[in-house]
Amino acid sequence: MSFGLVQFIFSQNEILLGINTRWNPTLDLLMPVITLLGDGFFCFLLGVIGLFLSYRLGVTIILSFALSGLFVQIIKRFIFPNAYRPAKVLSDILDTLHQVPGIPLHLYGSFPSGHTASAFALFTTLAMYSKNKRVKIALILTPTLVAFSRMYLFVHFPKDVWVGAITGVTFAVMCHYLLETFWQKEGRLSFKNILLK
Repeated sequence: MSFGLVQFIFSQNEILLGINTRWNPTLDLLMPVITLLGDGFFCFLLGVIGLFLSYRLGVTIILSFALSGLFVQIIKRFIFPNAYRPAKVLSDILDTLHQVPGIPLHLYGSFPSGHTASAFALFTTLAMYSKNKRVKIALILTPTLVAFSRMYLFVHFPKDVWVGAITGVTFAVMCHYLLETFWQKEGRLSFKNILLK
């Protein structure tokens, strides 16, 4: 919520450039790794692994990831296909800005952030099934780091990750609720007290 308020106070470029000026070598090493936590392959792989821990967990992860990803791709490809990425918007000063080596800077398809949506869908689902408060906090913070990494790597604007986060959380909560309701109506035992005790 506070990040949404920040975007009313500062422009998208101001926030992004503020992050860019605070780069350091350690973050240059960490951010490309952290951003992979929102990669589609990683999220799907965790869903498959989740199936072996619990059918309900695996199905919920895969469904929330798939639906949020589909929603993002529809927006990207059919509603905002020409949404400029930071490298395009700030092309006139790009040479003066810090760029993390090895990170390709695309020009289009900025809105919303697919990595952020996937990360929030995945880790929100895991957090909802967790009973350990410390684990919940860690799971909630993780996709926030993914969102930050997308801005740090200069591939998305704040609004891109903001909408991506909302998308991921929305689909995770929706899938969790609908699937749990369905399974309870089927007369099966609730999964809530099994995982991540």
